[in-house]
Amino acid sequence: QRTFSSSIKYFNSAKKDLETILKSELEFEKNDAFSLEKYHQDWLASSGFQIINVEDKVLAELVKKNGNEIIHVYFDVVQITNSPFENEMDEQDDEQLIDENNEDGELRNLVNDTIANVNVVIENTTDNSAIGIDLLLSVSNNKFAINGLSHFEDATLALSETAEADSKRQLKYNGPPFSNLAEELQDSLTGYLTSRGIDEQLGDFIVAYSTVKENNEYISWLTNLKKFF
Repeated sequence: QRTFSSSIKYFNSAKKDLETILKSELEFEKNDAFSLEKYHQDWLASSGFQIINVEDKVLAELVKKNGNEIIHVYFDVVQITNSPFENEMDEQDDEQLIDENNEDGELRNLVNDTIANVNVVIENTTDNSAIGIDLLLSVSNNKFAINGLSHFEDATLALSETAEADSKRQLKYNGPPFSNLAEELQDSLTGYLTSRGIDEQLGDFIVAYSTVKENNEYISWLTNLKKFF
């Protein structure tokens, strides 16, 4: 049985050990920190997209203004860098994804791949309406697949981050499985997104930026822990 004195020593020793390990890990990560490659910096500069960076937040946003349209691209950097999609799905879910979204096999290559959700909202500033587009991004080949589309009379609902707005969005009809649409409509919607810059180059940038931001957030997280302990 520990005495009061030995308990205090153990308490202080555990705190000291943690401080030492945190300091070492933080120094290593700072020395190993990296930024976007010049190729990705150049792409961003020419793409028209701007990064809306909020520290200590894993949901990233890119924004581009195009005439009377404002394009918002949202993605979770942790999901992209750390979460293989297949680990969150069982075999029944795999088959459901194939059956509901991809009778022709377009999404089949995404199953058992590392994929992430990317949400696009395109505002029409003329009447304040919006279209919300749920996309699946393959991290291995940077390709997008359309998973659903929703129309919003008021863009505020599409863009709001409140829990109430999110619940309302979940209840909206987002269309039939994309592969069930007429082929001409599928091609037209895909072409529309490509014309707005929703393409493989954007997918490549999202993956690269997510890696950088996640690393920066980790350094910030370690810094805050070190301050506390």
